[in-house]
Amino acid sequence: MSLKSRGWEILDYDSVAFSKQLKPGCFTAYTLRGDYWYTQPDSPIITNLLLKEINSESAKITLKIDDFNPTQEFQQAGIVLLDKNRNKEHNIRITVNSCSSGPRFHQAIQIVKRENGTAYETPTFIIWSWDTPAPPDSSFISPIWIQIQCEKNKFHFYYHFGEEYASFRAVNTIDFNFEPAFVAIGAFRGIRNSKRDLNNSESIPAFFDYLKVEPMPE
Repeated sequence: MSLKSRGWEILDYDSVAFSKQLKPGCFTAYTLRGDYWYTQPDSPIITNLLLKEINSESAKITLKIDDFNPTQEFQQAGIVLLDKNRNKEHNIRITVNSCSSGPRFHQAIQIVKRENGTAYETPTFIIWSWDTPAPPDSSFISPIWIQIQCEKNKFHFYYHFGEEYASFRAVNTIDFNFEPAFVAIGAFRGIRNSKRDLNNSESIPAFFDYLKVEPMPE
C-alpha cells in the first residue's frame, strides 16, 4: 500500500535520499541541511517531510523512533505540527537533537515554537552528555518515543526511551494560539551551524517505526 493511499504526502521531495530505505518496517529519513527555523537570506525547507492531515485540534500524537544517534551539531528528528495553510512561519515541533555547550556535547529533546516568523526555543531538555570527540553508543537512547498532547492553544510535550510501555516523562507545556491541521515527521540538521556558516554536519539516518494519532480523553 502506497504512502499516498494511506493519507501521506511528501513535502520538498528528494528522490535520491527518499529511495535509500535501509530498515524493513521503518521509514528512513536523513538529516539533510534544512530547517523551518531560519534567517534571511536562507529559505525554510525540510526535505522529504512526511505530512498527514489530522482531524482535531485536540489529539495525542506519539512517534516511535526506532534508532537515531545524533552526535554532530543540530542533527535532529521528530514531529512538526503545521496549520491548515502549512505555514512554515507558524508551527511547533519536538525533536531529538544534538547540541553542545562548552566542551560538552548533548543528545537532547528540543521544542521550538515558530510564531509568525519568530522562533522561540524552550530550555533544551538534556538526555545524555559526553566529552568530545567520543560520542555515545546509540543504544543508550534508542528506541525513543516522543509525544505531543494537543489541547486548545496548549501543547504538552513528553518523551521516554528503552521499553515500549515505560512511563512518559514530561518535558514542557507551551501556550500557543495555533490550530494544528497536519502532523509531519522528518529529519534535518539546520541550515547554519552555531558560527553561522552552512551546517556541514553529517547526513545520518533516522528510522521511524510508527506514528500514532489518538483523540484526547474527555
